[in-house]
Amino acid sequence: MSEGAGQPPMARIVAFHKPPPDPEAWLKYYRDVHIPIVRKIPGVRNIRWGNVLRTTDGSAPPCWLISDVYFDNMDALETALQSDEMREAFADTSKFILDGNVQIMFCEAQDTAPLEQEELI
Repeated sequence: MSEGAGQPPMARIVAFHKPPPDPEAWLKYYRDVHIPIVRKIPGVRNIRWGNVLRTTDGSAPPCWLISDVYFDNMDALETALQSDEMREAFADTSKFILDGNVQIMFCEAQDTAPLEQEELI
């Protein structure tokens, strides 16, 4: 794993979701049922998700929604993957995500602060 800005990388689970047949029902289940399950996973530091709005070239986006679940490091993610709570979260996906409608990846996460205003002048 790489290190940025002197800090070891965090780890995250990234999911690319294709459009579901009923987006409103999907979002209701995701917010009301799935997110509360994910929040119980040991070691979770942050959960971030949102709809894809557009692409820079105006083409169709490769997915409809992207979600990220952050952990302190890869060891914390590996520990979480062995937990009952993670098994419950993965099992829950079959209740609202159609087969082939999500791609789940394990990634690093690096934070880089923006330049301070004075540095831009």
